Amino acid sequence: MNPQKIYVDQKRIISGYTTASSGEAIENVCEGAFAVSGEGEFAGSDCVYRYELLKKIFENKKRGLLTLPGMKPFYAYFTSLSLQGDDTPEVLRYKFEFIRDTKKSRGKRFHICKEGESLFEIANLYNADLTGMVKLNPHLKRADGLKEGERVALW
Repeated sequence: MNPQKIYVDQKRIISGYTTASSGEAIENVCEGAFAVSGEGEFAGSDCVYRYELLKKIFENKKRGLLTLPGMKPFYAYFTSLSLQGDDTPEVLRYKFEFIRDTKKSRGKRFHICKEGESLFEIANLYNADLTGMVKLNPHLKRADGLKEGERVALW
């Protein structure tokens, strides 16, 4: 994916429901979420093939690690993909959206180290708090040069 425009929007996810005593109510389901959306295009004789690869990622429905320039990688869900406009045979324009997964409890709670990894690298990989990881792992003698097979608590 080679987007031409990227937008990062703060989100508040709310849910409305009806209660027996007070009628309608609104609940703040998630604070601090954000969406990454944008636009891009594939050009050249293989543009349909490259769009189909992107579509397969979208159809996967699992969260993945999203990396953006100037930001720590974070887990997100690929929530929207659409073709745009009147494209020529060798240009496909598309729009996309990812929503950040704000639940740290999902997925792994521990990381099994590879030789030479550091706590800093692992914290960035999982979007975890480095200071919190240091406190959770008093058994580690050093934050860098971890040994193959060492188990590191993430949160």
